[in-house]
Amino acid sequence: MKIFYLTTAIRNDSFDLLIKKGEKINPAGQNFHSKLIEGLKKIANLEAYSLPPTQSQINNDASYNYFIYKNRILKKLFAVSNIKSSIKKRIKKEDVILFDSLSLPLTKIASYFSKRGYKTIPFLTDSPFNITFLKNSCAKKIINNVSFSSGSISLTKELTKLFNLEEKPSLEIQGIMDEFIPKERKENYSYIYFAGALFKKYGVEELLSAFLNTNPDYKLLIAGHGDMENELTRISKNNAKIKYLGQVSKEDNYAYEHFASLVINPRPYPSIYDSYSIPSKLIEYLCLSKYVCSTFSTPLDEYFKNSINLIEGTIESFFLSHLDENKKFVNLKENDPIKNLKIFEAGNVCNSIFSFLKSLN
Repeated sequence: MKIFYLTTAIRNDSFDLLIKKGEKINPAGQNFHSKLIEGLKKIANLEAYSLPPTQSQINNDASYNYFIYKNRILKKLFAVSNIKSSIKKRIKKEDVILFDSLSLPLTKIASYFSKRGYKTIPFLTDSPFNITFLKNSCAKKIINNVSFSSGSISLTKELTKLFNLEEKPSLEIQGIMDEFIPKERKENYSYIYFAGALFKKYGVEELLSAFLNTNPDYKLLIAGHGDMENELTRISKNNAKIKYLGQVSKEDNYAYEHFASLVINPRPYPSIYDSYSIPSKLIEYLCLSKYVCSTFSTPLDEYFKNSINLIEGTIESFFLSHLDENKKFVNLKENDPIKNLKIFEAGNVCNSIFSFLKSLN
């Protein structure tokens, strides 16, 4: 059995180079799928067919076949047919196609092979209706394409229902993490850390306001990209306690998370989306950070009992309830990263996935 993996991810070193060039690529999907590709290729015969969100040239290697176009028009005209043609020359009936269920072109390719009797398994990681800037019409097409799949690998049971796959074979995983513990600090001072999409509606503005109003005895470090980049750049120039890092590499992000005095996930999740999504940053926090605080995430409810400090109400009220007279954090639940890493470690997750795929034959 060979695995054909349809993705928008690229090799990690190539991703880091593009970030240094100033390209703005979503790290969440990149990190999730690159971990899976690296883990699965250690135990299976795997070929990745990647449609990256870039026009920069990336060379193919033993694992990745890249399909890169000079502009969006060429990409829209030729990407699907070119990838289909490449796979048709190599795929056999005993093989399986894994694919990212949030990419419309990739779901079109998977649907094509599903309808011709090949095994196709999507990674269900979020509702397409929850993706910023994705039109509802595209989200509906994605769900229809995915519904023809042979089964699913899903972060939550609710996602299998959303994609109309609840009656087909499924495997539930909550996330995946590298077995990687940073050795060197990026900064020599105490800080609060957040990395993610920088939009007001995702709680970033509230985090800034809470920090400025309560003035903890820590710096605030923020990484990522989004609509608030210019505002964060301006604020960080005028306030020595706030530092905007821009987009950082995966390894640097891990180091910031590991050595932070507190990591935070400020994003509020409306009930309509909460059951469909697991914040990937929370998985990283659970596996790397000693003190974690977050808005509530239903799929990870068990971790809020002992590992995650729940933000009830506002971020400002959370800070005030946990800062002492010296503006230091107190009375926080202490997370056990080593224990959690054993649960989410890439090798264990990929072994479970490979066993699931073999059971489909």
